[in-house]
Amino acid sequence: HEVLLVPIEDPKLRKETTELAENIRQALEARPDLLALREKIEQARYQVERARNQLLPALNAHAEGGWSGTAKSMAQSIKDLSGGSIPTWGFGMEFELPFGNRAARSTHRKARLELRKSQILYEKKRVAIIAEVRLAVRALSTNQSQITVNHKARKLAEKQLEIEIDRFRRGLTRSNKTVIDFQEELNAVRRQEIQTLISYK
Repeated sequence: HEVLLVPIEDPKLRKETTELAENIRQALEARPDLLALREKIEQARYQVERARNQLLPALNAHAEGGWSGTAKSMAQSIKDLSGGSIPTWGFGMEFELPFGNRAARSTHRKARLELRKSQILYEKKRVAIIAEVRLAVRALSTNQSQITVNHKARKLAEKQLEIEIDRFRRGLTRSNKTVIDFQEELNAVRRQEIQTLISYK
């Protein structure tokens, strides 16, 4: 035999937000795969900047200091050094200008290609996530509408059954077949409503 569970009160529906823009924003901020691609882009940018610096001219400055021993004898020179009486200082600058640095240019070119590749992968994933959110929001909205329709259909079926039972009790109809038909229709509507709620949750 078929068992039908009849709820004693209407099921409570917790309506979810379907704000598309907010759901998209949250998805783009929280998706781990998208966060990993962002990190990859930052690393690629660093590599591009590092490779670019290798193509730039470089100016290096250096300084040195010490003490000298200039006496005629070794003993006196050592004494001058230990006493620090004759300090010496030196300054220098070195300028590097890369010409035809093919290795550095190749590295820079590869780094830029990797950056572009990472940006393309990120954009493809971002578009895919937005599409997923749009579909999910649309499905949620459809389910909520279906729940509302099923709820109204159940209320109508209950009302129709009440009217038919009242007609039967007052003798306006001799057969209870119509009552049974309306009861079966109400049971079917209830099952549909419960199934839609289960799917929604």
